[in-house]
Amino acid sequence: MLSLRFSLALILASSFLTLAQAGDFSVNVVGKMTSKEAIQVDNAWRTDLSSRFRVSLRSSKEIPGSALVFTAYFYDADGNLLKKQSGPNAIWTGTKKGTESVGLPEQMKAGQMETVYLATPAAVDKMKTLLVVFGSGDQLTYDIYPGSKKIEDFTFDEKDKVSK
Repeated sequence: MLSLRFSLALILASSFLTLAQAGDFSVNVVGKMTSKEAIQVDNAWRTDLSSRFRVSLRSSKEIPGSALVFTAYFYDADGNLLKKQSGPNAIWTGTKKGTESVGLPEQMKAGQMETVYLATPAAVDKMKTLLVVFGSGDQLTYDIYPGSKKIEDFTFDEKDKVSK
């Protein structure tokens, strides 16, 4: 009897753990920040765009950066798309190798959090909502800023493929 209860408890616990992990990827739009580091926008390095969004990314498995999907959608107050952007904006910053351009990593390491940035140029001045899609293949997730917004209110290419 005790063995049966223990087995059932293990089955329930493993089911819970499986459900708690929604795929291999997570994304979190941390919020707006300011920085004096140069940020690349439309192939030009800009130092006049101090306002940007900080976005945290994580993968539970090692995966090449070239296999990643990262798409940002900027919407106005009425839910109209202002801009769609593939990939984060690279920043010019100090690293262990010296000062260099940093964007999506060449290789996502399992469990390691990576931070990327999205510029807020004039094209998105009227932006009220930011939606970021991240993942690989059919395992896509999203985050929306501000968190009070609902995904159902927005139209975007990967809408039928994402899970939270």
